[in-house]
Amino acid sequence: MQSEGCKTSLPPDSKEKVRYARLEFDRDLPGIKMEQLAPAQKAAIDLSQKTRAQGKKVRHIRSASLPGEAHCICFFEAANPDVVKELNETAKI
Repeated sequence: MQSEGCKTSLPPDSKEKVRYARLEFDRDLPGIKMEQLAPAQKAAIDLSQKTRAQGKKVRHIRSASLPGEAHCICFFEAANPDVVKELNETAKI
């Protein structure tokens, strides 16, 4: 499974210092089967909860997958993109 990247977007009405950014983690998953997507998503959710409990500012918001295109997008809120990248690498997704 190969990760493609992480994009940051701030809320449009953000005038003050923002503690969390909305992050989109895009990945191509060649060869993945539909039955493998749910466990991968659960791993991301569980790990984001554990990571948050350890004091890192991250929260899994939602995942969307396009199995016919072997593509998955996960949305997070986090203090910075490095936390999301680390989480996805640790979860091996």
